[in-house]
Amino acid sequence: MPLARYLGVVDRPGAIKIHTLPTPRFGGVGIVASVLLWGYYTQVVAGWALLGLLVIAITGGLDDRFGLSPRLRLLAELVAGVALGMHFWEVLGWGGMGLAVVLVLLMSNAINLIDGMNGLAAGNALISALGIAILLWSIPAGAGLAVILASSLLGFLFWNYPRAKTFMGDSGSLSIGYLLAMLLLMAAAQGGATFLAALVMVGFPLYDTAAGIIRRWRRGRPIFDGDRDHTYDRLDQLYLRNPAKTVAVVWLVSGVLVLAGLVIGKLSVGMGLVLGVLLAAVLFLGAHRLGSL
Repeated sequence: MPLARYLGVVDRPGAIKIHTLPTPRFGGVGIVASVLLWGYYTQVVAGWALLGLLVIAITGGLDDRFGLSPRLRLLAELVAGVALGMHFWEVLGWGGMGLAVVLVLLMSNAINLIDGMNGLAAGNALISALGIAILLWSIPAGAGLAVILASSLLGFLFWNYPRAKTFMGDSGSLSIGYLLAMLLLMAAAQGGATFLAALVMVGFPLYDTAAGIIRRWRRGRPIFDGDRDHTYDRLDQLYLRNPAKTVAVVWLVSGVLVLAGLVIGKLSVGMGLVLGVLLAAVLFLGAHRLGSL
């Protein structure tokens, strides 16, 4: 943390931020380092997958320090997505390439956008990773990656929740999204039902991002503008008035999605889609009731 302050990697209070003191945003480095060490030792995160992770982690770190343009960030995410697609080329081919690019873009930005309260993004990703570890338990590489990601996130949470001594920064949020995308591709390699189950498990940040886009579009605002009208913000403003409790409630929702994902993994793809649509309808109904759409 002293190094983060020395390098100027600090998140300062702002109009749509809830913290009141400048806070280091270097926590993502520890998360990425843990996965890199494990990935190098086991060769699970190697070759193209390693290249993609390094590209997106370094981009996030530079954004934390210097504030990169959205176009440059998007370009880096596309490069990381292509690299991840190459990692799965022999198994998934061109379909995997397209899916990898889409998933890296979606997950990295969704995790980044949900990082609005202490412990929110890390806790959600931890719960999702644990669920995917169970889902892929018979696949040592997938289960191992999910467990090491969850373990590194748990270690980070001790520094970030309920009071933050450090934030994960973009180096953390973008990298976590990339690693969740990698886990989703591992699930896709096992079949449609497994992929759908894993997608439901990571569903909360995707839902929150979609709700934010719809909300800003309906209000005539740029869809990527920040605001404090996310579902969790409205829940805190209207009912709980305690960010730590609000985050715990969102964790509970993510836990329910993990349980639903485990059920979907046992169903046919058609039945899983029906259940997934019903879950999405419930989430968006909640967003509407809270005034978040």
